[in-house]
Amino acid sequence: VLNHFYGSEVEVAIPKDYQAGRVLLSNYEKVELFEKVILKPYQTLVILVYVLDTSIFCVEVFFFLKNIFESA
Repeated sequence: VLNHFYGSEVEVAIPKDYQAGRVLLSNYEKVELFEKVILKPYQTLVILVYVLDTSIFCVEVFFFLKNIFESA
């Protein structure tokens, strides 16, 4: 999930695994995933990433949740 909270455009590097993903939700039309994406003002982008190795997925989820709980 990418959220851009400002009124200007910003360029964001998209990791290679995410470039092969699918855009599930965006508040702007016609979003394509490339090496870099320009987020428009106040844009939200939800990307579905397909993970073939479930052990890698579990590790990514673990660190994601760990960061959330440590920052709370």
